[in-house]
Formats: sequence, structure tokens, C-alpha cells
Amino acid sequence: MFFMLKMHANRAALLAGVAGLAMAGSVAQAQDRTWNGGAGLWGTAANWTMPNVPDTFSERGVINAPGTYVVTMAASYDLGGLLLGNASATLDIPPSFTQRCNADITNNGTINFNNSGANAGTQFTLIGSFSLLGSGQLVMNANAANVDTAYFYWNGGGEVLTNGASHTIRGTGNIYTYFTNLGTVNADRSGLTLNFRTQPKTNSGTMKATNGGILRFDSINVTQAATGTLLADGGTVQLHSVNETGGTLTAMPGSQIQITGTSYIGGATVNGTLAVVAGNNGRMTSDLLNNGTILVNDSGANAATQWYMNASATLNGPGDLRLNANAANLDTAYIYWNGGGESLTNVSTHLIHGTGNIYTFLTNNGTIRADVAGRTLQLLTQTKTNNNLMTAVSGANLAITNCSVTNAGTVSAVGAGSTVNFTNAGLTGGNVAASGGGVVNTSNHTFDGVTLSGPINVLQGTVLALGAAGITDNGTLTVNSTGANASTNIRLNSTLSIGGNGTIVLNANAANLDTSYVTWNGGGETLTHGANHTIRGTGNLYTYLINNGTISADISGRTLQLLTQPKTNNSVIRAINGANLALSNFTLTQNSPGSLTATGAGSTVSLNNCGVNGGVLSATGSAVINSNNCTLNTLVASGPLNVLGGTVLATTSGYTNNGTMLLNSTGANAATYFRFNTSCTIDGSGSFVLNANAANLDTSYLIWNGGGEVFTQAANHTIRGTGRIYVSFDNLGAIRADVPGKVLELST
Repeated sequence: MFFMLKMHANRAALLAGVAGLAMAGSVAQAQDRTWNGGAGLWGTAANWTMPNVPDTFSERGVINAPGTYVVTMAASYDLGGLLLGNASATLDIPPSFTQRCNADITNNGTINFNNSGANAGTQFTLIGSFSLLGSGQLVMNANAANVDTAYFYWNGGGEVLTNGASHTIRGTGNIYTYFTNLGTVNADRSGLTLNFRTQPKTNSGTMKATNGGILRFDSINVTQAATGTLLADGGTVQLHSVNETGGTLTAMPGSQIQITGTSYIGGATVNGTLAVVAGNNGRMTSDLLNNGTILVNDSGANAATQWYMNASATLNGPGDLRLNANAANLDTAYIYWNGGGESLTNVSTHLIHGTGNIYTFLTNNGTIRADVAGRTLQLLTQTKTNNNLMTAVSGANLAITNCSVTNAGTVSAVGAGSTVNFTNAGLTGGNVAASGGGVVNTSNHTFDGVTLSGPINVLQGTVLALGAAGITDNGTLTVNSTGANASTNIRLNSTLSIGGNGTIVLNANAANLDTSYVTWNGGGETLTHGANHTIRGTGNLYTYLINNGTISADISGRTLQLLTQPKTNNSVIRAINGANLALSNFTLTQNSPGSLTATGAGSTVSLNNCGVNGGVLSATGSAVINSNNCTLNTLVASGPLNVLGGTVLATTSGYTNNGTMLLNSTGANAATYFRFNTSCTIDGSGSFVLNANAANLDTSYLIWNGGGEVFTQAANHTIRGTGRIYVSFDNLGAIRADVPGKVLELST
């Protein structure tokens, strides 16, 4: 007996020594403990070879036995790795236990993590970095009430869980640990979340949401390789307060990748819908290739929602960014910059559209489109560059407000009800167009070097300023579109030209011509009016002017007035349709073939305290010219010209009169006379008709200027009527008293 006991003691010591050697070697490589086969509990020693339960970091469990069976880990264990080599075998990890591992797990079968889904904390802790290898799946089965009933955690030393290229993690739960995915991650539980949290994640494989599941990344960095994909395919991918870089973000039809909190996106490819959920903030950190739709404010709720330029970046690709603001507040979907001049570039194939605000610096090489009927897409505050198309369609409004736009492309309103509104803005270059019932409106705006077409309205009570490059107007530019009683004008900020074949329509209120006018900026700025262009309507033209086109008073019973600053006419200034053209308090110089005309019944040209030098002055078709203290020089006059009672008509160099000048047209009892400022000639085939009041011949007379001036009347010209001729004259024509009972007197 003694001998036997001694032998047992020696054997125990020997075994202890062997075990010590094994433990010493476990750091280098865990020893395999092999499952004997069939279903059973992990913790039953008889189920393992030796028999010995693998429950230390120096031991690896190997489950290779053939057959279909379940091994259950009904306790917490330390593992030196695992080989689940049988594809038909399942390893169940019941709730409430913590498994700790420090070496790779090769899984060709199924690992059920919290197999019953009970509401009890179930944890997998990384004691060291390791990989999930093999072709199997690890199923996380957290309770619906608590995602922390199935979770992975690290050990405080930056331990990384790597999901191998052929391996799948799926289900619902939390993965807190540092994580690298080379394989497949699938949130596939309808209405439940597979959540990646706290530590950075890297993806080179596919991480997806299917079957109504939610794949959520929460407050972490997510770095994707070029092969990495976040995929919403019948489920939802949520990026909550993350910094996502690279890879592909793909949402299949009917699914979304959602941005919540404040999330940063850069260097990625977008396919399908990437939606910024209402009240949240998507920040673009670098270029994106957008083949899908970036939707800002997914529901159109009344909550501030933004796409933020965290750095200057480009939207590439054939996709679109859609702002979906609430009808009550454009700032529920907007694009903003980060305070350092960050700019968004929209490439030629890309579309930004919808309704909302675009504050950021912007270079548009593609399309910016307001396309929600009755709603507004607004560009504002920071400078914009348009190299292609900014447009309003489908009855929408494109507003450009409080910003400068450099335009090498087109800004347009297309279709009934569509509008472009420029407010306190400036546009340099390019085209502005309205067609198909669309309208462009301006309010305290500047055009410089812009080509216009279609209807353009200067809204009542506002100013349209023109820069040094002027405009080419091929449309209809209406100043005071509603005819309201509010001061409305075009102002020349510089000497400039207006070209094109269009029309500026002055549309003053009947009570005040200064509700629609053209003026200069106080520094002698001159407007050159192009040969094919027309200015018409009713209002005032104050500015210095060179007219090579047509200026037309054409609204019956209303006045278009040229006044104050000198003007040059090389073409046509006229009154038609029973309108009145007034020239007041300035000198008009006309160069051939310049003409000043009144045509048609009721049409008048009114000359008030002004001078007309050169060109043609005519009235036809029952139209008349009325003079009120005016000077005519070196021009050809025809038709009836009435010198109003109590006023003076003067000449300094004479002119050709082929019409009828009626001196005191109403026969008023007021001194009315024609004064020769220098010795000069009146020729032509017309006549001067003196029409003195019966009570006083000095209500119609011809007089010199006090310096012995001599008037020469050419051979075919006539002076007749009743009144006095004071001026010295050399008469080659006819002087005739032809009013019965009245006197024409040659005096002193």
C-alpha cells in the first residue's frame, strides 16, 4: 500500500511538471482539445479527448466530428481559439455568459450568440486581437429590448476583431471592439439593429442590412477600402455621428442609407439613396462619386437639416442631391460651409435640385434646378459660379438672394408659373432666359455683361443696376411690372451699352412717371442704345444717352419723357398710338439719320425747355409737335409744330421747315414769339403762321436777340397770319397777311 501511494505521489508530481511545461508553451500556441462528437455541453470533460474541457487561453477547442449536432457553452470560458470545422455543427452560447478569447476562431459552421435571445447580458471579450475565419456564420441574437444582450467588447488595449473574407456575422447586437471586416456583416432581423459602436471600424468586404434589419454605425470612424460596401438591401443602414471615409454606400430601390446626428462623409461612392434624416447634419469632407440620390431632409419635416461643406469638395457622377425643405421654412434643407471659404463643386453630369437653401460657395458645372411646383430653391450669401445651367421648371421658383454670381452659363425660368427671382444680388456674364410662360424677376439686382431673353421684370419699388459690360437684351425687360405707384428704375453704374433685339418697357404708374425710369449714377454715365433695340412705354429717361435704336412713346394717353441730361439720337425717337413723347430740360443732338417724330392721331412730341439740334423733326397722320420754350437748330422739320401760348421758340443756326409752325397755337393772350439768336436762314417749303390774340399783336411775333441779328427767309418759305415781325430780315420768300380783319405788322 505504501509503495503504491508513493508511486501515485510521484505520478502526480510528474503530471504537474508536464502541465507546467504545457502552460509555459501556451503563449506560443494553444493546445487543441478535440470534441468527441454529438450534441452536448462544452463544460463536460467526457465530451473532449484526454478528457479535458478547453477553458483556458492555452487551450483551443476543436469541433470536427461529423454529423449534425449542437454544442452548448452553458458557462463562461477562456479560449485560446476555436476550430469549428464541421459545417453542420452549431455552437450555442446561451445568455448571461461571457466568453473570452485571445486567438483566431475558424468557423465553418454556426455560432449562436445568445441563442435564446433572452434579456440577459451576453458578451464576447477580446483578450487579444483575433480573426473570425472560415466559411461559417456567427449569429448575434440580442433581445429586442436590449442590444447589449449580445455584444463584442475589447480588453482595453486596442484589440481588433477581424471578420475573415469568407465569414459572416449577422443578426442583432452590439460590436464595441475595434473591428475589421473582410467578409460579410448582415443586419437581417426585421426591425432590429446590429450596432457598431465606440471604436473605429474598417471595412473591405460587405456590411449590409436586409430583411427589414437596421445596420447602425454609432459615433465612430468607419474607414472603407475601395472594395468595401455598406449596403441597404431591404433594410436600413444608419450612419449616426460617424466619420465615414471611402468605399461604396449602396441602397437598393426601396431602401436607404441614413445619416443621423452629425456625420462626416468623404471619398465614397454613393449608389441609391443616401438620406439625411430630418433635423440632422451630413458633412462632406472630400469628393464624392454620386451615382444615386443624396436626400437632405428625408421626410420634409419642419426641422433644420443640412448638408455641410466641412472642406472644399466635388460632387461627381450622374446622380443628384435633392433638398427637401418643409414648405414653412427653407432652412429645413440647406447646404452650408464651415466658415473658411469651403466650396462645393457640382460637376457637369450632376444635379442639385428640389427646395431649400444653398448658402455655400458654389461652382456649378452641372445643373441647379428648382423643380417643386410652388416652392423655392434659393442660392444666397456666398459667391457662386455658374458654368452650365441654373433653372426653375415645373412652376417652381429659383431665388438668387444676397449673393454674387459669376455666370458663364444660363440662368432660366422654363414653363408656366416658373420664376427666377434675383434679390439684392449681382450676376456677371452669361445668359438669363425665360420661356414657355416662365418669368425672371429682379429686385435691387445688378446685371453686368448678361444676355437676356424672354420676359424679365424689374419689380416695383426696386432698382436694376447695370455694370460696365452692359447687357444684350433679346427679350422684354419691364421696369415696374405691375405699374405700382412706387419708384422703380434701371441705374447705370458705369458708361455702358445695351444691345440685342429686345425691348425695355417702362411701365410707370399713371400718377407718377418716376415709378419707371432710367437714370445714371451721378458720374456722367452714358447709355449707348443699340441699333436693333427698343425702349418704349411710359416713364422717364434721365440718363446721358446715345440712341442708335428706337425709343418709342406708344401707350395711348400716356407720356414717355426724356429729360435733364444731354442725349444724342442717331436713329428713331418717336410718339405713336396716341402717346406723348416729352423732351424736357436738355439738349438733343441728332445725327443723320436721327429723327424725332410723332405719328398718328393723338400722338404728340412735346418740347419743353429743351433744344433739338440736327436730324429730322416731324409729325404725320394728325400727330403734332408742341414747343414750350425750345430751340431748334440745323434740322429738317415737317408737319404741324405748335408754339404754345406764352412761350418762346428760338434758333441759333436756322433750320429747314417743310411743315407748319403755328406761333401761339391757341391764340392765347400771352406773349409768344420766335427768336433769332444769331443771323441765320429758315428755308424749306413750309410756313410760319403767326396767330396773335385779337387783343394784342405781341402775342405772336418774330424777334431778334438784341444784337442786330438778321433773319433770311429762303425762296420757298412763307410767313403769314396775324402778329408782328420785329426782326430784321432778308426775304426771298413770301410774307402774307391772310387773316380777314387781322393785321400782320412789320415793326421797328
